[in-house]
Formats: sequence, C-alpha cells, structure tokens
Amino acid sequence: MRVMQGKRRLVFILAVIILTLTLLSTAWYFWPRPAGQESLPQASGPQIKVSVGPNTKLPEIRTGSQGCAAMDKVLSNLLQQTPQGKAFTGRVVQIQDQEKDPDSGTENAASEWAKFLQILPEHYAEFQKAVGKDEAANNALKNMRDIVNLEPQLITGKIPEYTDGPAAQRQLEEGKTPEQNPEYVKKSEQVDKLLDQVSWCMPTWPVLFG
Repeated sequence: MRVMQGKRRLVFILAVIILTLTLLSTAWYFWPRPAGQESLPQASGPQIKVSVGPNTKLPEIRTGSQGCAAMDKVLSNLLQQTPQGKAFTGRVVQIQDQEKDPDSGTENAASEWAKFLQILPEHYAEFQKAVGKDEAANNALKNMRDIVNLEPQLITGKIPEYTDGPAAQRQLEEGKTPEQNPEYVKKSEQVDKLLDQVSWCMPTWPVLFG
C-alpha cells in the first residue's frame, strides 16, 4: 500500500485548519515569534476582509503594506477567476460542508492548491505591476516564487516524505513514527519560513502547512 504523499503533514491541511480557522489563524497572525526567529515588521497596509478561500472566516486583518494589499487583490482575483482557483475554492467549500458531518472522513484540498500554484508563473507580471517599488511586497513576491517552486513538489510527492514508502506505511499502521526523508524535512521547513512572510503580506494566502 503506497504511503499517501505527505500523509502526516497533509492530514491536518485545511480539514483541521477549517475546523478551528478563526481561533488558530487569528492567533497565528498575532502570536509572538519564537526566540531567535526574525520578527516580521508591523503590518502597515489597509485592513481587508478575505472574500475567497479558506481564510474567509477570519476577521478583517491588516495587509503587510500598500503593495501587499495590491498583491492580495491579484491573488484574490486569480482564485475567483481562473479554473484552477475556482477548483481550489470550490473544494474548500465542499470540505467545509463535509466537516459538518461527523461521519465524513478527513479531507483536504492540497491537490487543487498545488495545481493553482503551478499557474501562478503565468501571472507574475500582474503581481510585479501590483508591487511596484514596495519593499515588503517585493520580498513577498520573491518568497512566493520560491513557494511555487517548492510546495507542489512536497504535495505531489516529487519530494517524498519517506525514503522507504512501504516500510513507513507498515510503521504507521503499527502506531510507530517512521523517520522522515531529510530532504523533505529541509524543504518543508524552508516553505514554512517563506509562508510566514507571504501570508503576513497577503491575508488571502492560505497557510496550508502550519
């Protein structure tokens, strides 16, 4: 039996986040950073209410900067207007409905999110125009490009979570914790750091990996 790629990480994607979205997501934005981790600057952009995607249940939140607000608008439009964006947001809504059923299984929209990420390079010019000379937004755009390169590899299993899938599956079934692929761990941590700044900049950006 093949290990579901990123099983341990993906199991809480969206399904768990959606269940406690308002509490956890709001806490994430305002929670103090651990010692030794670089703090993000005070957000200075306009307050927005996320209108699409899994963050819609959040209260209004301040974007990182004016340029970040412009980037967030581009992101929101792509989620609402492209086939891949509609597939992702539609899947999120479906999962939210299923969460109300106690007999429904754990679901996530990771596959749809990966497909949406893969179309973003076609729209980099739109993001770049939105950012202008805004430093925070330019940093977010750079980080977003790195996320687009890395995250789909983790979601699709191109970088597998376990080097020996069948052995890991057996250990999981036995209630043991198999050792993760070092490359997967390294790239996952890299994505987490990138997400920190990108989602600070653009509140609509779903924090799929916490």
